[in-house]
Parts: sequence; C-alpha cells; structure tokens
Amino acid sequence: MSIGNIYILFLGLVFVIFSHSVLRVTMSSSVAGIAGKEKSGESLGIMSSIMALAMVVAPPLAGILFERHQSMPFLFSAFFVFLSFLVMKFFSPRSKKFIEENPPVAF
Repeated sequence: MSIGNIYILFLGLVFVIFSHSVLRVTMSSSVAGIAGKEKSGESLGIMSSIMALAMVVAPPLAGILFERHQSMPFLFSAFFVFLSFLVMKFFSPRSKKFIEENPPVAF
C-alpha cells in the first residue's frame, strides 16, 4: 500500500466518523421528538439497543457474504437501506397514510 492510499484511507475515516456522529445526534433527536415526552426514554433505549445489535451482527455477516462474492455485502446493505426507506415512508408517524389510518386520540 502506497503512502497516498493511506492518506485517502484516513481522509475517508474522518468523513465516516464525522458523518456517523452527526447522524447519531439527528436520529436521537428525531426519535425523541416522535415518541413524545412520556416514551422518549424507552424509544431511545430501543434505538440504542438496535444500533448496538447491528454493530455486533453486521461485521460477521458481511464477512460471510464477502466470502460468497465480493459485491454481496454492498448489495445486501443496499437492500436494507431501501427496505428501511420504505418502512419510514409508509409507517412513519409523520406519514400522511399512517395518520389517516391511526387518528390521534384526544384525552
């Protein structure tokens, strides 16, 4: 590996670290806002648990997929990104369809 490639690697790592830190704060804020005051702690705990589980399961799974074919981890990831987009599009509390099917309850 040449010196130029190492600089590109470190530049990419800085970008990933910065992006992940911004994404984590944005996701936490969104989850807490959607859940409301009463359920924000529970929702943030569930979100943190799911993220931790993903950090444990994803690397070995990516290794297994990479052994089958080099592009499999990327295709698998793209599928789940698309699936999560669909879930957020149609089942998010901010979605118009979700609000129409589940009207807010007045107390």
